[in-house]
Amino acid sequence: MKRLIIVLALMLIPVVGYATIAGEAITVSSTAIGITASLLQPSNSAIPTGGMCTVATNQMRFRIDGTNPTNAVGHIANPGDVIHLQNHDELRKFRAIRVASDGALFCTIW
Repeated sequence: MKRLIIVLALMLIPVVGYATIAGEAITVSSTAIGITASLLQPSNSAIPTGGMCTVATNQMRFRIDGTNPTNAVGHIANPGDVIHLQNHDELRKFRAIRVASDGALFCTIW
């Protein structure tokens, strides 16, 4: 019983260090696109250090190395997949493109 109480207590501890800076809906079409540059270099707040993008609709490909993906080259992402971006460099270099039909991403950065 004590172990169960400890586990439950640990689950209630909030995750510290993530203050959301911005959220953005992105339409992914036939030209590679990334997160809006002005969100990544805000003039009045902290520079984001990570984020995640959820694939809302349609299959797409993405890269985080600064090279544009194509509809045949890049990591594949399906609806419901979550893409984790671990640092500012990955946020800045993230690009996505549709595979067949336009898709939608929702990205949150912190």
